[in-house]
Amino acid sequence: MKFLLAPLLLSTSMADHSAVPAGIDPECDTFHELFADGEQLCNAMFDNAFKYTIDDASAFAMWGFDANAANAALATSFFGEEKGTSQCELQYYHKGTSDGVAAIPTPEGPEFNECHPWVNNACCEYETVATDQTINEAYGEGYEWDRCGPMSQACERFWVQEGCFYECEPANGNYRLCSEDDITNGVVKSYGTNLAGEPLTADCSDYGGNRWQLFEMPIKASYCNEWYTACYNDYFLGSSYFEKADLWKQEQKAIAAEEARKALEEAEKEGKREVEPWAISLICIFGVVIVGCGYLGMRIRKKEMEGDFFFPVGEKAGEAQKDDMNTL
Repeated sequence: MKFLLAPLLLSTSMADHSAVPAGIDPECDTFHELFADGEQLCNAMFDNAFKYTIDDASAFAMWGFDANAANAALATSFFGEEKGTSQCELQYYHKGTSDGVAAIPTPEGPEFNECHPWVNNACCEYETVATDQTINEAYGEGYEWDRCGPMSQACERFWVQEGCFYECEPANGNYRLCSEDDITNGVVKSYGTNLAGEPLTADCSDYGGNRWQLFEMPIKASYCNEWYTACYNDYFLGSSYFEKADLWKQEQKAIAAEEARKALEEAEKEGKREVEPWAISLICIFGVVIVGCGYLGMRIRKKEMEGDFFFPVGEKAGEAQKDDMNTL
């Protein structure tokens, strides 16, 4: 789902970036500046992975207490029971898809709370969707939904729901862009255009086989509209989830490198900073006192070893001479 196969778009939005609040990347725009409505949001956010579908009866639900059951019934009506709901076919986190071998969805345990609509029939492991943070960080730096800073709770819940739907829903495999034959033959597929009208293409042999990308899976228009309303004033980087992910990562690395350079420069300045003149004078005074005291101590010790240090030398010499005369 979350790896970029489409061309990276580095063009900036036409929106007025001067209104971006402090602390938010000036390249960020609000959802209503990026997308005209819920249809554009659902179709463009993941490069045509989903398709805004007005007839709710013919479209899948990304969330709901009965979402799994409703989606299973719809997929069965489209593809038959065996193909519709009994296989997990998406990389990178669907059960059993690391080598392109589909596994069956299985129930999860009582700790499976974040994506609870799929607890009884999940293509995802608990560890993949344990928390909203786990889902947000699953595909690494640059692929988080909050690249522009924290989102409103209402908006973020839709991102969590989309993440659960993608990772856990068994019906998703029916809408893979590339079939196993396409992967084996290295087929390059076109899959529509982005919001700028530029063509989107994918090499099905990339990354060891493109088993992650969806194409035009029908999603209920009512859900797309609610998502748009919830995120209307929130900020996002790029007109699709993939568009500026690599650029964002490059910017973050540049920022980190600049901060490291400044820290090193400051450390070098601290190390080379000269001692104040008064401190030098004080050090010299202490040095003289210490040396003087040491020398005096040595002299005292020497005299003590020779005799009464406090007798004048001349007086001691006179007494010695008097003693000599008395012995004669």
